[in-house]
Amino acid sequence: MNTSCLELRTRLEMEQCRLLNFAEATGLLDYEENDPLSESLESEKLVLIAVLTQIGCKLDDFSALTNRYKPLRKEDKTASEAKNVKEDFISLKKKWETSVKKSPKRRERLRGTNHLFKWYGMGVDIAKEPERLWWAAVDEKVFKKVLQELVEYNNYLHELTRGQHAKKLEMTTRETYLEMVLVRGQVDELKRLLVNSILLQDHQQVTATPRAAEANVEHGRLLHGLVDTKSQSLMNDEPDEKKPPAYEEATRDTKLSYKSVDLLTELKKVDVMQQRVQTSGKYWPEGKSKTEERPSVQVWVEWKEYKTEINDETRNSVALPECLKRVKELVALLQSCRLNAFRIPTCLGWYDYRDDDIERSLHAPLFGIVFRKEDQSDNSPDPISLLDLIKTEPRPSLSARATLAHKLADSVLYLHAVRWLHKSIRSDGILFFPNTKTREPDIREPYMTGFEYSRPDRTDAHSTHIPPSPRNEAYVHPSYQGVKARGTYRKSFDIYSLGIVLLEIAYWEPILTILAKEFATEAEPISSEVQLIQTILIETKPKYVENLKGMVGERYYTAVDSCLRVMAGKSDETAIEVSAKLQSDFTHLVVGNLGSVIV
Repeated sequence: MNTSCLELRTRLEMEQCRLLNFAEATGLLDYEENDPLSESLESEKLVLIAVLTQIGCKLDDFSALTNRYKPLRKEDKTASEAKNVKEDFISLKKKWETSVKKSPKRRERLRGTNHLFKWYGMGVDIAKEPERLWWAAVDEKVFKKVLQELVEYNNYLHELTRGQHAKKLEMTTRETYLEMVLVRGQVDELKRLLVNSILLQDHQQVTATPRAAEANVEHGRLLHGLVDTKSQSLMNDEPDEKKPPAYEEATRDTKLSYKSVDLLTELKKVDVMQQRVQTSGKYWPEGKSKTEERPSVQVWVEWKEYKTEINDETRNSVALPECLKRVKELVALLQSCRLNAFRIPTCLGWYDYRDDDIERSLHAPLFGIVFRKEDQSDNSPDPISLLDLIKTEPRPSLSARATLAHKLADSVLYLHAVRWLHKSIRSDGILFFPNTKTREPDIREPYMTGFEYSRPDRTDAHSTHIPPSPRNEAYVHPSYQGVKARGTYRKSFDIYSLGIVLLEIAYWEPILTILAKEFATEAEPISSEVQLIQTILIETKPKYVENLKGMVGERYYTAVDSCLRVMAGKSDETAIEVSAKLQSDFTHLVVGNLGSVIV
């Protein structure tokens, strides 16, 4: 398929999604003949009917164009694929003309990823054999004209949304962008999506109202951020000989000089191996002198252990090439996560704690990942973990805890959408920055950290297993605990770990304290007891989860229960259909419920 066809297909996919987003946000997907319309739609009822009728005509036009493409061989699938697309358009058109009574279960994924799969899969198949389609210049012109008219009608429909409908439209648009990014597995495809989004936004800004213009800018920023991070993730996955120049550019400048970072406290290897350690310090950007007045940046450092080998020339022990590659890619990805929804602090780079400038025996083989503190004053307080807050501070309000839980779930959603696994979600890796004056942290503003074991989500990715520790394994899905962990890490394991953290937030107690009565001794439980935590919570003693209904409400309970019951089955979660279904369920059962907790 030539570039023009691919671009137009992407633009049409985006318009189809915009139309479905409007229909869901305003309730038209569920509309039946005698149902009342919302006030904003009722006041424009006649115009709305006229616009929907015209959209139906445009869909008919697209169906006619699609049907012109004929297979060159009898065994070719193009005809059936085109027929499916045409039927998709026709069924959508009929939605406006008649009341279609469907159960919620059958209607569940009408606006979900099915239509994205159809368009994406069809495009991939056609691209493999470009001679299959005949693309006449006259058809391209007609296609563009009809597409432009559909854009105008969609713009008008989006202008009709008010109040809750507008809020719902924002949510469905965000969900659609996440789905669009998820199903694309090539950097070029992501670039094409972004370019067409920019073109659409530029066109919309000409006639948009201030409210719509602001929403368009926000949508563009969202998609741009997702594409940037997903592109970096995909570039990390490419074999070294196929990595594009953008990869080298992103990873080249991530390493910092050992001399540019001053730690406020001496680091001991035993600390890092036993627990997560965040070490505060100061960073002098390249070219800055330490003698200048306040030239430094207030930072904190997280640590990642690496394996070594002997350098044949220097006879010094150095990091394995694979370890160097992993930390470069990790930092490049962290630096690409600029959207606030990722809840990732600003990463300045990484450095080797055993740099060539010092005596090797003094320091442990650790990479330091350097983050910028939110507060840059000289006396800026150190970040504090959720685990420490739970142990030392009184339980916050339900409103504050629900907001915290929702933002953490959102962070996991975004990480998974760009195909990145955290691998070590625990309450000691969720940080807050205390206010300089009050020294009080705002638990509504969490940051997700602890990426020392994270990696891309792909079938052949190498997993670094987390060192066994009952206290840490309490957050790990039983299928991945201990030295006998089965298979590779997967998204469902992250979701389970999030469920444990959400449970801690609800009770405002560490998980081992919540379940203390279920262990043989009050001391730290043994590994075999920790492996039973999921069984305790959802089978033998479900009261710990069911109690949430009275403590934090039905919706919070549903979110936690869904996380803890996530099935780590035999399905390949890197497969696009499985991954998209998991993302859709997580969005509605977890993120959606946490975002609508009634206080």
